[in-house]
Amino acid sequence: MLSSRAGILNVFSQWGRIHMTGISREQHHEGNGGTIQKLQSVLHAFCLHNPKLGYCQGMNFLVGMMLLFVDAEDAFWCLVAIVERYFPSSYFDQNLIGAQADQELLKELLRSKLPKISAHLAALDIELSTVTLNWFLSLFIDSVPIECNLLSWLYGN
Repeated sequence: MLSSRAGILNVFSQWGRIHMTGISREQHHEGNGGTIQKLQSVLHAFCLHNPKLGYCQGMNFLVGMMLLFVDAEDAFWCLVAIVERYFPSSYFDQNLIGAQADQELLKELLRSKLPKISAHLAALDIELSTVTLNWFLSLFIDSVPIECNLLSWLYGN
């Protein structure tokens, strides 16, 4: 999570992670600007739109998913809506306070609902957030099948 110029540079330095969004080589080389270029331009535009927040790990997954269904401008406005309307301002900020709060809530739910699993993870000295934080930041795009994710977005009320 970096602001404006540094965030933009971070987007371009994350080339390998951008490829992990599920964008194929064919989509990358599309005529009239491939999907990777569209992804980079949406993330760049977001950094300019919200320089205080800038780019945060996980945004590439959100935008990559959106670009499968909508054009770059609509993907930009979807990203703005998700980040600025549906999440607290601290969720994607430099300290990830909102995301960390969700991680604590998840740990508490695990302790109360699945105490054996919680105890097993504790005995192995596994910090749950090292596995789950990116799931939350990317809205589970990189951790569940696309069909499940799309259904949860569609019927997630």
